[in-house]
Amino acid sequence: MRQRSPLPVLSMLDVVAADCQRRGLRRVGVLGTRWTMQSHLYRAPFAAVGIEECIPDPAGQAMLQQVIFDELVPTGRASADGLRQLLQVVAALRDQGCDGIALACTELPLVLDDANCGLPAVDTTAVLAAAALHAVLG
Repeated sequence: MRQRSPLPVLSMLDVVAADCQRRGLRRVGVLGTRWTMQSHLYRAPFAAVGIEECIPDPAGQAMLQQVIFDELVPTGRASADGLRQLLQVVAALRDQGCDGIALACTELPLVLDDANCGLPAVDTTAVLAAAALHAVLG
């Protein structure tokens, strides 16, 4: 698509991979909807810059799906229990050697950040927005 488009095309996957590389991340846990995680959207772009993509185990994926669609989407907030569960998934990924987390769902940055994750939490939407501004403004 990039080659045929008369306009510049940005790929969220590529700009997030470049941002993670710039931050020196080597093993990044991807949090998002079940589809985002199971389809390994970030695997190839991460691998192209020397980063390993990690996803939560099936129980963690199911929990993320539940908190995203039952709490974050309708209310923009997570319950105390929902946030605790999200942070458990982050902790499990950190224990598996992840040195960063990609918040690959627009609702996750509403409740997760560097401070409560205890490691870099990459807001994929913000990274794409910044890349778009940079492309337009130089």
